[in-house]
Amino acid sequence: MARDRKMRICPSCGKPMKKHAKKAEYVCRNPRCPVIFVRVHRGMKRIGVEARLNEKG
Repeated sequence: MARDRKMRICPSCGKPMKKHAKKAEYVCRNPRCPVIFVRVHRGMKRIGVEARLNEKG
């Protein structure tokens, strides 16, 4: 199975992260893992672990 190049693996839970449509950031798909990453010039930079209250789960 060919992996989508836009997918990244979340370093805290290991699940694939989805890319945010309008921002240059990746959000982990696991609802219990509220890690948000932002894409920077050199690689990924972790900008915060926030509780995402708007998502169910």
